[in-house]
Amino acid sequence: MKNLVLAICFFAFSGIFAQNAILSGLLVEFETAIKWQAVDAKWKPRREAWIKEVKAANSPAAFGKLLAEFETYVTWAAVETTWEARRNAWVKECASASSISSVAKLLVNFESFTKWEGVQDFWKTRREPWVNELNGIK
Repeated sequence: MKNLVLAICFFAFSGIFAQNAILSGLLVEFETAIKWQAVDAKWKPRREAWIKEVKAANSPAAFGKLLAEFETYVTWAAVETTWEARRNAWVKECASASSISSVAKLLVNFESFTKWEGVQDFWKTRREPWVNELNGIK
């Protein structure tokens, strides 16, 4: 019985770590897709440490905080004007994220307000599979 409990715990934690790794990779991938012209110049010195923090993140709260932080560096010119009406509630949702899947949805939501002019050309073909991968996070 003890071995069964240990096995269940192992698989549960393995699943959590796998979901964290997937979210981490997809978040960094979106950041990479954003053009340098679409982020504040202050992003460049923060970027390397931010990526390390994303890769080390192990909770919805950590991912939510890092996602919301990245959003603050994206310029208003790179997002739809309707983002302004959504933004405050979105930031609060990031701060109170309680699951990896909720952070994944928040990431998809932010991306949906990002203009095509603000992303690299490759994003036009990568976007749909990327969204599907995020929607698969449970």
